[in-house]
Amino acid sequence: MERRRKPLPRRPAYCAPFSSGCPPAKKRKRLGTTSQEPWAGAAGGDEGGVDRISALPDELLGEIISLLPTKDGACTQILASRWRHLWLSAPLNLDCRDLATAVDLAVVKYHRVYNNALSAVAHIFSLHQGSGRRFRVKGYRLPLAVAATAAALDCWLVAPALDGLQVLECWVYYKNCRPLGPLPASAYRFSPTLRVATFGGCHLPDDHIAQGLHFPNLKHLSLEYVSTSEHSLHSLIAGCPALECLMIYTSFGFRRLRINSVTLTFICVQDQVENCKGFTPLQFEKLIIENAPRLEKLIPLYLYRGLQVSGLRADSLTTAVRTVKILAVNVDILSLDNVLDMMRFFPCLEKLHVKTWSSGEKNLWHRKHQDLLTCLDIRLRTVVLETYLGSWSQVNFAKFFLLNARVLESMTFHVEASLYDEEFLAEQRGKLQLGNKASRDAQFHFTTATSLEAVWESKHLSDLNLNDPFLCRC
Repeated sequence: MERRRKPLPRRPAYCAPFSSGCPPAKKRKRLGTTSQEPWAGAAGGDEGGVDRISALPDELLGEIISLLPTKDGACTQILASRWRHLWLSAPLNLDCRDLATAVDLAVVKYHRVYNNALSAVAHIFSLHQGSGRRFRVKGYRLPLAVAATAAALDCWLVAPALDGLQVLECWVYYKNCRPLGPLPASAYRFSPTLRVATFGGCHLPDDHIAQGLHFPNLKHLSLEYVSTSEHSLHSLIAGCPALECLMIYTSFGFRRLRINSVTLTFICVQDQVENCKGFTPLQFEKLIIENAPRLEKLIPLYLYRGLQVSGLRADSLTTAVRTVKILAVNVDILSLDNVLDMMRFFPCLEKLHVKTWSSGEKNLWHRKHQDLLTCLDIRLRTVVLETYLGSWSQVNFAKFFLLNARVLESMTFHVEASLYDEEFLAEQRGKLQLGNKASRDAQFHFTTATSLEAVWESKHLSDLNLNDPFLCRC
């Protein structure tokens, strides 16, 4: 008697919000049916179809699923009956960007609107039984008014499905530089477990910070378009005893940032607040590093006005910081004097990245800095010049390090694509006199690619490679 084939299980109802990302039933393959599948056994023959991944413990499979994008994690439920319950019990990785499909996306002034996020998030929270790992939401992309957005975020953040949350990226609302509303108080309930936090488009009230907020496990903190007082900012940082990476992007309400941290290794700051003068009388002007014995990377972004090369002048630093190995500056006018002043306080620099918007000074130095060269040991191994146009200001700047950096290994010139041709390169090699160099092993590269774009444009610590944020993204 012929045996009837058991029909495939129907897709669970809780996969409905992600149906556009799930494969149709007729195209699904049973787990481990061929040795060419990534989950199949390594050996050939009879072992080629062994499903070794499904044999792993539930806890380990849940950890793997929690590392996937939201939609992909949810769709693991249809792989096999063995996997059907795993996503609901795995640590939740919920990114509201993943809830919008090509059909649901609406483009309004270049911003994607999460049209289906409200129902999808509520549906997931009602069913998910595991702990929270990561929650990312931008309130201004929800199809709601400002007050309704704040209420929705506050409701989501108290959901039991987020208990034990480790990574929170929460933007409240930011549009046309209007006064910002407060970060929902419910966000602070994760203070014992958070390891990475991004707060954006909100106000951090003094009364919230005054409650003695303590983030004992927080390692990465990013404040983006945030309004807060200087006292609250310093209190917040002081309440993060394990903090390693700090990013402050276009925030206001304070003039100075004083760094006193024995754990910080990475600081990224930006001082520009565009078109917000109407309600932001206090803007970030000075970075003061008083005590940061482990600081290795300092990246000031878009330094146009008050911060002036991140405030790192003789009156802004009390002592030399010998631990900093990587420094990046984005300056309006290229000034060799300013860069060398910074190098006095960072005598152990190994990588220097400079992006400039205007030539300005001629940067003549042959006699001017002879006294400096006798006392400054230039340890630079890598120098990168962004937006290189071949002006004499940039040429003289580069030649200083070319002729005085004795351990230099590479100097890279990122040339505007419209200028890049053999005639331009030959002219620049002649101006730079590349044959005259202090380091015998130094190599020189001209390219139209950029290694800094990800750093200059990045607004999230999670988007940066913190080991070396200047790895080439060609």
